[in-house]
Amino acid sequence: LAQADPAAQWLWLRTGTALLASPHPVAAIWRAHQPAQADAPDRFDAVRQALAGGRGETALVWRRGWGVHVAALPPGDIVFTAAVLAGQPLGAALQAAASQAGFDFERWLLAALHQGWLAGAGDAPRDP
Repeated sequence: LAQADPAAQWLWLRTGTALLASPHPVAAIWRAHQPAQADAPDRFDAVRQALAGGRGETALVWRRGWGVHVAALPPGDIVFTAAVLAGQPLGAALQAAASQAGFDFERWLLAALHQGWLAGAGDAPRDP
């Protein structure tokens, strides 16, 4: 990616990856119901705080094997991920996310690789 023109490069997320925008804290609710949180002293605290503050979330939902995974994304990541999911070239996605304070493409890319969101990259849009 570093050697190529971003305007002529595309990223492809795994099939089934989606963004879910909600007026409710959907990622926090999902996390609170996971078995790993069962022994947490107050696993619903983040949910209560978000509901009390009227904060919704945009969650990224993806599959890894048979498992479903959910993560709340910060605003810049949401804009960038939405552009990638819409089939925009990397340059356009980066430009869209640049308007959001705190967007860090390197951090996003490392998360995408580590979490398994990214299916590939190339110099042509992905066939539907």
